[in-house]
Amino acid sequence: MSPFLRLPPELLEEIYHYLGSIDDVHHFGRTCKSTLHVIQRQTVYTEIMRSIIGTSSQHRFDVSLSRMLDLHRDIVRRYTQVLDRPVRATQPQVNPHGGVIFNDIEHQLVTAVTNTCPHGPCRLCLPDTRVHEILARYQGLRLLEDQWLRRQLRDIDVVSVDCSKDNSEFIRLYQIVLGREEDFRDGNFAPRSSDEAETCTGFNADQRGRFHCAIVSLWLLNEIRWVLTQFRYPSPTFTLQIRMLEVCKRFITEDSAIPIVEELDRFAVFRFMYQHLLPVHGSFLADRCSSKLPLTFPSDLEKHSLYCARFLQVFLLAGQTYMQPPDIIDLLVRSRTSRKPPYPLLILPHTTDLYRIPASAFRCPTGLDYTSPDPARIMDKRLLMRNSINHLNIIGRASIKQSEMYPNSHWFTRANGTDLFDIVDDMSTWLREKALVRFDMHSKRLAARDWTKIKGIKTVFAYEWERVWWRIWWWANSEDKAVAKMERWRIVDTGVP
Repeated sequence: MSPFLRLPPELLEEIYHYLGSIDDVHHFGRTCKSTLHVIQRQTVYTEIMRSIIGTSSQHRFDVSLSRMLDLHRDIVRRYTQVLDRPVRATQPQVNPHGGVIFNDIEHQLVTAVTNTCPHGPCRLCLPDTRVHEILARYQGLRLLEDQWLRRQLRDIDVVSVDCSKDNSEFIRLYQIVLGREEDFRDGNFAPRSSDEAETCTGFNADQRGRFHCAIVSLWLLNEIRWVLTQFRYPSPTFTLQIRMLEVCKRFITEDSAIPIVEELDRFAVFRFMYQHLLPVHGSFLADRCSSKLPLTFPSDLEKHSLYCARFLQVFLLAGQTYMQPPDIIDLLVRSRTSRKPPYPLLILPHTTDLYRIPASAFRCPTGLDYTSPDPARIMDKRLLMRNSINHLNIIGRASIKQSEMYPNSHWFTRANGTDLFDIVDDMSTWLREKALVRFDMHSKRLAARDWTKIKGIKTVFAYEWERVWWRIWWWANSEDKAVAKMERWRIVDTGVP
């Protein structure tokens, strides 16, 4: 036996506290009976995990996320058990003592995200129940890792709400994504479509940590966005709430040792969850009662292509606002296990719908027909379109992209007669721009160069990103390698050897 394993249990326990991740603890515990015996004691195991979660960079957003989920549940309870009244948005009105008095929801929003414990991981900031919650969440999110590795995704495997302004083209792009998923399930093409991806079959410890960090930080951003949608609409101003949004965004995006890599990771995970998994498995939520709008849409998009395409647009935007990673996992599982009639339908519990959209304001009427092409039903569709516009404005007011200097200015009043909604995917745009800004900041610190021989990163990013985004975990496994790859994208081919 190695002398290392002859150490007394007290020293082995101390070694556990300096490991880098949850997986490292489990792997070390499987080494031999001596190491396994240490973590078999529940109190010791919990204390070790408290130390790992509190000090590991891949878990630095987990505590903030747990507090945000507490706030989420408090808001749902407020609407469903206490009083069904929207949260008032505090207005910029100075009180006699020279300050602004924020309400409980606003105060809890900022403190949930930004509060840090000065004593490190302790029982106060990380009680045993929270440690167990984070451990369960870590294991549950591994399903998304399996889905990522299931097959290589290309640019035609994603669809966004603003991918086309033409309703026929929008429906065609959406159906291509569905068709390719069906073709893969039928075995019509291989899981990997390029030679470079053949070896990309699993994550190492570092890649798994980055993947988890990207999902949790994106989930945290989405929870902030969700809370902002719960304020009363319309409100006179939203200035103070946008100011709080900026504070939260800075906390999440600025404290990083690998800022470019983390921004690219978040952008890739967003595309995967909300531009691939949501469209592919969202058909499970199709054709539900009109009261479930905006989280449903007609499955037969050809019946009345314009209205159906608009409902699909609203669904995709609402899905990325109201549905968090566990909702995407739930949708994926239900989609794959559901069976068509005459088998019983696999329906969502009412509590799940309330957890996503608890407020009754602007809830669509029950029993309206939004799937029939019958001209007699056109008034139903117009009523639901007006209601959808309210939801689009509520979502737009909570946009992550906005700032106090540049608040959201994209408001909807009505849908043009023959056009899709003029929706911009602000979340996707913001994530992409954050990555490019980080790269530009790094690039300007480099030595002087011949700027005539390189292209602007914005010029080349869209094309190059489509080719490599699925392999982000392998080619960007360090800040230097990510920068080097993006620098190569910019080189102008002059044809001179």
